[in-house]
Amino acid sequence: MNYINVRRAKYLVLSVTGPYAGEVETNIYSRKMKEIENCGFTFWHHQSYQAKPDLVQRIGFQAESERQRLYLVIISTGVHGSGLDTKKSKRATRYRTINRGDYEPIPPGIYVETGKRPYALVIKDFSIIDEEIDLWDYSNFDNPKRAIVIRQGGSTVCAISRFSGNNLERMKSHVRKVVACAEFVSPYSVWLGS
Repeated sequence: MNYINVRRAKYLVLSVTGPYAGEVETNIYSRKMKEIENCGFTFWHHQSYQAKPDLVQRIGFQAESERQRLYLVIISTGVHGSGLDTKKSKRATRYRTINRGDYEPIPPGIYVETGKRPYALVIKDFSIIDEEIDLWDYSNFDNPKRAIVIRQGGSTVCAISRFSGNNLERMKSHVRKVVACAEFVSPYSVWLGS
């Protein structure tokens, strides 16, 4: 994978890092890199209402129409901690690309769990990086007049490069460490099933 300078990307999906179903982040990252090596892509599970599959697909197709790339940028938590570690989940065995569409089996080399909201991002070229990002340099993709706001239950957000530092609802803890990055592949996001 080529080095990604997240500050030059027009379209991003930002996701706060944290343990998932009792698995620490470093193990998750290693497993996802191996899945991409074996299958060419993987699923990155999340439960954010701010990045439902239809919205992620919309940002992905928008980026594609402009010959831009869409990146998943995994960032550190703010000063007030991270999202809750999900303890109850089960392995997903199938996915669908449209809501209420037909399910397809998940390739045997990919392990992804479901949770309260069974959403997954479709990514490749996963890399651990050490960079910083200023959330004030981005706005909410779905409503560019709104600042990026990351909160519990909404810790994955679709973003567009547009300054939002003057917005009253902006994040106070806005400079974040980027811990990993990946490139999206079509269909960008899916619904999971077991």
